[in-house]
Amino acid sequence: MADSNTIHLELSNIPAQCVAYNFQKTARVITSFYRRTIAPSGLKGNQFPLLLAIKLSQPISITELAKTLDLDRTTLSRNLKILEKNSYVSLEQSNDHRIRNVQLSGEGEVILNLALPLWQQAQNTIVEKIGKDQWSNLLSSFHDLASIVK
Repeated sequence: MADSNTIHLELSNIPAQCVAYNFQKTARVITSFYRRTIAPSGLKGNQFPLLLAIKLSQPISITELAKTLDLDRTTLSRNLKILEKNSYVSLEQSNDHRIRNVQLSGEGEVILNLALPLWQQAQNTIVEKIGKDQWSNLLSSFHDLASIVK
């Protein structure tokens, strides 16, 4: 059995090497930067990517939207309720009454259009600082990582 010093040493190496630890830490920092930049639009948290996904696919069922965003339906439904309460989206029954479709409302279109230049500002800041080639390589690595673990 390993002694407590050996275990502590092994544990102390994890943050420097763990893919999930480093990815989550980086994601929190980047997400915080985007949130601060987009905040003047009135959107909070993950609302911009959610509205964008709806805009690009509307009308879309909640199930299909969950697949597109790789979110579980419960989390997505909770987030959609907030958007619906703010009048940014409408949820309607499809012809198949078991399926509810989501689409942007007029207010959702307006808020997305307000947020888009702010998102572009955040995106440009990051890409300019790391360089287009490095961003392209990172994006490719993100896709590779996702496909490996799915």
